[in-house]
Amino acid sequence: MPAAYDLRSNAKVTGNRAYLPPQYKVVMHFYYGLLILCVLLAAGYAGWGVWLGWKIEEVNANLSKVRQTINAQDHMLWLADWRSQSIPMQEVLVDFFTRLSPDVRLSQLIITQNSEENTVDLTIAINSDRNTSAQYFREITNFMQEKGFGASSIEQNQAVGATVCKAKFRIMRRFDRAMPGTTPAAQK
Repeated sequence: MPAAYDLRSNAKVTGNRAYLPPQYKVVMHFYYGLLILCVLLAAGYAGWGVWLGWKIEEVNANLSKVRQTINAQDHMLWLADWRSQSIPMQEVLVDFFTRLSPDVRLSQLIITQNSEENTVDLTIAINSDRNTSAQYFREITNFMQEKGFGASSIEQNQAVGATVCKAKFRIMRRFDRAMPGTTPAAQK
């Protein structure tokens, strides 16, 4: 069936498509091009967002690895600092017992390190009379001072069958730890 036109205007009144005058053809191509450009920009923006998300995940993975490495190294530095600030108690006790007279009988030995106060509490009970115990306590105090401790307070009491000495020592210096292979015998 032929298209019907209203002769009073250029408007098409029947059919499946509106009539567009030929002078608007360039405008419609411009609008179609603009629509295609908007679709391409939206697709490019979405693709750029996906790419940025992938890059952010990659950076976060690298950042977590770096943080783990930093935390491990920080823990190692803390441990090294703790070792340099803490007392080598095994070395001190071995030296202490090798110097202790064989006739001394210790019934109690308690050593407590107070890191926040930078002090050491020492409690020793010796099974002997008061005069002999006082001599041993002086020797022990001299030994501790020789090892780098300063006596803050010393208290001596009699208990049943023993003399108990309680002392508080301040850590006066850092302790040098001999590394394996740095002793004079190992260097020869």
